Amino acid sequence: MAALALVACESSEDKAVRFTENAQDYLEEGELQRAKLQFANALQNDPNNLAALRGAAEVAEQQEELSNQLRFLERIVTLDPDDIEAIAKIARLNLLGGRPDEALRSANRVLEAEPDNLDALTVKGAALVLQNNLDGASEVLEQALSQAPDNAEVRNLLAARYVRDEDFQQAQDIIDEGLSADPGNEALLVVKLLLAQRRQDPEGMGETFRTLIEVSPENGFYKERYGEFLILARRDLDDAREQFEGALPLLAEKTPVVGRLIGIIREQDGDEVAEARLRELVTEYPEDDLVFAVAAYLCEVGQEERCEAEFRSIAEDSDQTLENRSRANVQLAERAFSQRDFETSREIAEGVLSEDETNPDALTLLGKIQLTENNSEGAIETLRLALNEEPDKEAALILLGLAYEANGRTTFGEAQLSQAIDRLGLSPQLFNAYRGMLVRNGKAEEAADLTLRYAQTANATPQVQRESAAVLISQNRSEEAEVVARSLIRANPDDQAARRVLATSLLQQERFDDAIAALDDLSKEGANNAATVQLRSEILNRQGRTDELRTYLEGVVADGEIFEAFGLLVQLEANAGNTAEAAAIASSATQAFPEVENSYVLVYNTQVALQDADAANAALEEGIATAATTGTLRTLKANRLLAEDDRIGARDVLKSLYDDGQLNDLAANNLAALMLDLGDDPAVALEIAMRFEGTEQPFLADTLAWAYFKNGQLEEAVQYSNIAKRLNQDNAEILFHIGTIAAANGDVETARDAFERALEAPGKTEAASEEAIRAGLASL
Repeated sequence: MAALALVACESSEDKAVRFTENAQDYLEEGELQRAKLQFANALQNDPNNLAALRGAAEVAEQQEELSNQLRFLERIVTLDPDDIEAIAKIARLNLLGGRPDEALRSANRVLEAEPDNLDALTVKGAALVLQNNLDGASEVLEQALSQAPDNAEVRNLLAARYVRDEDFQQAQDIIDEGLSADPGNEALLVVKLLLAQRRQDPEGMGETFRTLIEVSPENGFYKERYGEFLILARRDLDDAREQFEGALPLLAEKTPVVGRLIGIIREQDGDEVAEARLRELVTEYPEDDLVFAVAAYLCEVGQEERCEAEFRSIAEDSDQTLENRSRANVQLAERAFSQRDFETSREIAEGVLSEDETNPDALTLLGKIQLTENNSEGAIETLRLALNEEPDKEAALILLGLAYEANGRTTFGEAQLSQAIDRLGLSPQLFNAYRGMLVRNGKAEEAADLTLRYAQTANATPQVQRESAAVLISQNRSEEAEVVARSLIRANPDDQAARRVLATSLLQQERFDDAIAALDDLSKEGANNAATVQLRSEILNRQGRTDELRTYLEGVVADGEIFEAFGLLVQLEANAGNTAEAAAIASSATQAFPEVENSYVLVYNTQVALQDADAANAALEEGIATAATTGTLRTLKANRLLAEDDRIGARDVLKSLYDDGQLNDLAANNLAALMLDLGDDPAVALEIAMRFEGTEQPFLADTLAWAYFKNGQLEEAVQYSNIAKRLNQDNAEILFHIGTIAAANGDVETARDAFERALEAPGKTEAASEEAIRAGLASL
């Protein structure tokens, strides 16, 4: 009883100490999960117990739970700001998490206290490389290397700094210096391999692969990657097959290499032999991850019925674990979903959940079905359950973000995906989902920054890297864009888009001759491209090489394959005052490209410049009758009719654009105003004008205010009429509207002022005539 009483009187702090001591014992014995639970108990009793926090951080580090480790370390530093070891680890974790700014801040804190701290110097150097501060990175990493010349990580980072600067020889020298002292250093050999890849040196890659395999014969990963190299670089299927067979017993995760091996056998010996060998492997490695390999193979070769039968066999096999049976059923449900058979998919998923109610795969699929059915609330609830069971399940995290967005909670959706990236890293799936959400919600700048970040990852495709270069150019970071473009060209010399990006980056640096040289390296197909024509024209124009530009464009126009060349040549001649020549070129564009609307726009503009109204109108009519799209031509026609005071005709043309869903904002404003003035249905006019809700532009606000007024909605009319008052020059029609709305609202002073100014102002119309304005004044 006395012992029980003592326990009952034990303080929270004492309990925390006891749990921490127990946890330390488990940690020393390697019982990580038990240690984790005991540290958690300690912190539940005393959240500020530093020993427990340090122990929990160590367990998280050993279990590779980096987000938990970071959380514990940040708490430690909050309680003990001078814990240099914790700050140094925070710096490295931020670096691994793709947050170089935070990593740099933490590393600098460490270096303020310990200027020679090797780990902090290493992290700082890596962060500076990621920030493209290459000179700063060199200084820091050279300092680190002088302290630890045998440190492979520092040497590799210093080499990476020179790779960023395209100085491959310097990078190679740094690695070779390290290997001369330690020829079997795996980390240095891996970087040597990457350098050979960047230099497009297949012989060097092959030699380094063989050295790595010799140094580490039990590393199946090297054999697997060597096999892939043999296929891609040499099409040596026999040697690749040998490497894959040798790698299999050494790899814990066998499915990827089995897939490549079976692919070779299928190509060399046919589907039947490949399937037979695959079944042998499944039997040979029954405890590994090949349970679903045969089903996946049958799906891949298009044997859909046998594929589903194989999954069904696993699902119904009582000797299989519940996990495998559930996984097979989820695969069947996913196949039904992909065929848009949502009812069957739901039925199978719910069947899995009836046996295993927290199965994260089935819950994720059910959430996807609910989202497809526009049940975003249900999807959110279901996906939260999936994540309770498996917090880092990427598919569920992405779907939950999309569900929040579909539910109108876009901020939650963006936060969900951002946090998922912080936890899991920037995978292709998360990148595409988050960037798509940002673009949909008008956050182009954030989407661009995300693209730059993703382009630095190993998963980035050439297309994403080209997009990142375009972002860099838009941010006037042309030297960085040049580095990206040259890297793409080395990887694929036939990448014509990358060569255009290179030329654009050189143009932005005003290295005009280098930019022209980059375009000269394009293939015939790459040169015969609208973007190339526009880019070369801009370079020649910036250099003032007008005659050369004219000759070039005339040659492209003579070929008659690129419409943009006609527009550029028309502009060149018009700017030179050769209006008749510009008109002739524009006319030839309609013959070469009769379906292109802008051909007729060119003719219209040149005829207007020649003051030939009949020819200009004829171009509009011909284009409207002939071109594939006619929105611009009809807008121009409406503008001409308005200039001729044919308001009914202009209204009819604009109405045709409205019916076709092709109204731009200016045309919509004109149409709504015309309909209101001509006595058309005010409700339709308001529907058109309501696209301007929230506008601060006085002309648009006036149209919207008048539409609201004509529909009897005085409060909204006053709101937008007040915005229309900001117009910095008097316009009789707008002042008439302001006066009329103010009078209806009982604001006699504003109404009188508006009417009096309207009498003196230009811009009177039939509806806002002097007579109507005087009548408004009289009514006050």
